[in-house]
Amino acid sequence: MKKKVSLLLAGVLAAVSLAGCGPTPPAAAPAATEAAGGGEATTAAGGGEAAAPAADTSNAELNLIIASNQTSLDNPYSYGMDKFKEVLEDISGGKISVTVHKGTLGENENELIEKLEMGAASMVVASPGFMTAIGVPEVDIFSLNYLFDSFDHWEKCLDGEFGEKMKATVSEKTGNNFRIMAYWSSSVRDYYGKKDITKPDDLKGMTIRTQSSQV
Repeated sequence: MKKKVSLLLAGVLAAVSLAGCGPTPPAAAPAATEAAGGGEATTAAGGGEAAAPAADTSNAELNLIIASNQTSLDNPYSYGMDKFKEVLEDISGGKISVTVHKGTLGENENELIEKLEMGAASMVVASPGFMTAIGVPEVDIFSLNYLFDSFDHWEKCLDGEFGEKMKATVSEKTGNNFRIMAYWSSSVRDYYGKKDITKPDDLKGMTIRTQSSQV
């Protein structure tokens, strides 16, 4: 059977997840999520609140391995994947276990996609720029400025007809090798760095790495 991969698009405005169609053999999922650099692992998203009791996945029928390229435990990628694990294991009654990797399968998208196609991951986070690089230029629409009026507008579009058409486009353009599983927001135009930016002049002299998108 032809291998199929699903995609979770994560970038400036949206996120996609990639998953192999063949189920990963059941395995006893670790109680804690995988973390890069030997840092403390966590099983629940959020701050200081106590985590809800985890579902018993010792007899899971399916093990999903999900990954992002972010090594920090304190960011939306980590919180989102931890919550995905918590909710899926709970609603499946422990029949599905989820192992979360935060930078431990790869620290760039190419590495993650390679692991995905090898079957070492079930779902990974990829940016719109990555999808345009493999032949789906339509996804670059997410790189346009001021595309959405508000978060509610973004959510309505991605959960509606526009989002469904984009899923179909990705599947068609990649020969059904990649599928968008879901969208998520990585905010709008954030700057990541060590220096506070409060006005345009603060950017003078700085070198900033940008997305691979040509938009």
